Amino acid sequence: MATAIPRIADEFGALNKVGWYGAAYVMTMCATQLPFGKLYSLYPVKMVFLCSISVFEIGSIVCGAAPSSNALIAGRAVAGVGAAGVFQGAMVIIPYIVPVRSRPACKWQQLFVGVSSLFFCFFFPFLVLGREDLVEESSDIPVDTAC
Repeated sequence: MATAIPRIADEFGALNKVGWYGAAYVMTMCATQLPFGKLYSLYPVKMVFLCSISVFEIGSIVCGAAPSSNALIAGRAVAGVGAAGVFQGAMVIIPYIVPVRSRPACKWQQLFVGVSSLFFCFFFPFLVLGREDLVEESSDIPVDTAC
């Protein structure tokens, strides 16, 4: 997405909404992972996984056919919901396809992915909200420093 943002911003003429192109996807993905985990425990795994893929594809179609910046952001949000379902589905499907003797290695992989996902869920809002108190200002750096 990062390589396409300048061209998208020029196309729609909405430079003030550039941050939402990526943020809408990640925020909805993080917000809907837990509900998808519950859905996988209540309904058949195959049905929920296929529905998640469908939601992701619908969001991608909306993004591809977006006539405005707001439509692109909405499409990215829908794709993020579908991506959360696909991500959770991948974690749920692993025990069904991996032999019992190989499962401990998969558990460590799931733990790593889960911890890194939590990091981005809690770190990303600071980037979106633009917390200036956490970021140093570039004007504090002296310009004429001699070595």
